[in-house]
This record gives sequence, structure tokens and C-alpha cells, in this order.
Amino acid sequence: MLVGALSHQCFHFVDLQVLNSSTDLSAYLRRCAGSTCPLCGTTVKELELIIDDAEAKGLRSGDSPWNRGAEPTEGFRRFFADRDTGSTRFQGVAGILRAQVTGSEEARRREVCAALSEKYRADVAFNVALSALEVGDTSKARRALQVCRESGDDHLRASAAFKLGETYQNQGDQQVAARWYRAATQTETRDIRAAANLCLGIACRKLGDLDGARRAYEDGVDCGDTMIRGMAAFRLGTVYEELGHTAKARETYEFTVGLHDEGASHEAAVNLGAIEESDGHWDRAKSLWEYAFETEDEEVKPHAAFNLGRVWEHEGHLREAKKFYRIAARTSDPELAARARGYLRSTSRVWPDGR
Repeated sequence: MLVGALSHQCFHFVDLQVLNSSTDLSAYLRRCAGSTCPLCGTTVKELELIIDDAEAKGLRSGDSPWNRGAEPTEGFRRFFADRDTGSTRFQGVAGILRAQVTGSEEARRREVCAALSEKYRADVAFNVALSALEVGDTSKARRALQVCRESGDDHLRASAAFKLGETYQNQGDQQVAARWYRAATQTETRDIRAAANLCLGIACRKLGDLDGARRAYEDGVDCGDTMIRGMAAFRLGTVYEELGHTAKARETYEFTVGLHDEGASHEAAVNLGAIEESDGHWDRAKSLWEYAFETEDEEVKPHAAFNLGRVWEHEGHLREAKKFYRIAARTSDPELAARARGYLRSTSRVWPDGR
């Protein structure tokens, strides 16, 4: 069986050997652990065994000759028994030849490891990074993802940049996260580009860069990815509102609601309804909030219920209004719950426009 060893320290292949038994494998592991990478000189502390899929299947099925042993051969025993080798005449030649063979073998090893590393290290590193992220080892994951960024594969490079953005964003470093998300947007792979623009917009928004968030969300919508464009469009609408561009916000929310179940159409309906209400269009606002109330999203539904309660109160139907206020009062959002309870206590109390 052909087995390769890849170091988790430098993500280079450090060896490639043909093994015939579990005994060989144990010895191989002992030899590789603590060895020096032939390409960069890094000490191997942790390694990955690489086995060809076909050979792995053979091991599982039992078709492989692994551990079956081999018949002993006479080798050179008879040769030396039958001949006078004249060893005294050629004393020292074996040492010279051995040195030449050892040198060429080491050079060949470096050549093979370099070729294997160039072809496979980035793919292996990405899987190592995913495994490291699952157990919370972000340091190892980042080291592996940096290796992936050296790949010639556009999809892999972008995937690694996106994952790097996620790791930094999860740790609250929005500045570095934004840098990596921006790198991930430079790909031909549409779904990664769309997701990266969405996350870039979120990071920019947290950094207070509204123009940067707007551009990222606009690019996310333009990517055309079915799920991402709805979420990006909704967030784009909120940025337009924050920038004071109400007409653009209305247009963007309308677009998002028109996507229906793609992304954030129900959230957009809640916000669009508030704009319609502020313009005095209560009927339009009511229809939007009724649509939003149909969602299964337990964060959006209470907001729609609260606003429907306000509509019914506006129309003088207090019993219907209280029914929706009770629904909103059960939300986990403490601010919204408090407002809903206040309306329940006094349905005539005037509150600012709510969402």
C-alpha cells in the first residue's frame, strides 16, 4: 500500500512509502513523527496519513494484500555461498556507492514530496481546517486556511478566505473579517461571492462604514444567488433608511417582498409596512404585516403581530388588537414584549411607530 505523510505544521508532504503490513505502518508513523520536513526543515509534530481512495477501498473490502505477508526468498544467500566475492579487493567501494545512492534517494524524496505538496496540500489543508474549526482550534484552522490561499484553484482560495473571515468575525474582529470577506468576493464562484458580500456588508455595518455596507449589499443582490439576494436586499434597505434615503429603502423592500420566501421577504414586509404607515397608507401597511405574520420565523412574527395590533386599534377593533398584542408580548425580545404589554394595559396609549 502506498502511504503519504503530510505535516500539520507546514502542510508539506514529508514522506511517501510502500507499506506491506500494520507493523510497517507503526514503524512508519514513528519514523515520520519528529522527523524534519525535507522541503522547509520544520519539525513534524502532527501528521496526516494520505492513502489513495482505491487502496483504501481495497483495505475495507479485504481485496488488498495488506498484512498477508510474502513467501521468503533466498535472495543473495546462494549467490554468496557459491562465489568468492573478492571483498578484500573492493574494500571501500560499497561505502562510496552507498553514499551515492543515499544522496540520490534523498533528492528523489524531496522531489516527490514537492510534487505531492504542490498538487494536494491545499485540499488536505482545507479539510484539516474544517476539522479544527469543529473542535474550536482556530489557530490551527487559520494556519491551514492560509495554506489554501496559496492554491491555484479559485474556488478553494475563495472558500478559504470566506472561512478566515468567519473565524475573525466570530471572535469579534470585524476589521480583519472584512478584509478576508473582501478577498473572498474576488471569485468567479457565484454562491461564495454572494455570501462573502453579505458577510462583508454585516462587518462594515458593525464598523460604522455604511457606504461600505451599502456597496457590499448591492453587490450581494447583483450576484443573483437565490437565498443570498433576499437577505442582502433586506439589509440594503435598512442601510438606505439609516442613510435617510427613504425612497430607495421603499424600492428595495418592495423588491425583497416580491421574492416571497427567498431570504428575508417577511422581515422586509415589516419594515415596508412601517414606511407605508408613516405615509398614512394604513391599508397597505396592514396587508404587508398580515403577510409578515404568516412567517415561521419566531423573531419576525411577534413584530408583525404587534403592528397588526396597532392597526386594529387604529380601526377601533380593540378586542382584535389585544389578541395580537398578547402574541407580541410572548416574544423573547424584552423591548418588544414590554411595548406589547403596555398596549395591552391601555389600548388608547400612543406609542412611536413600531416594528
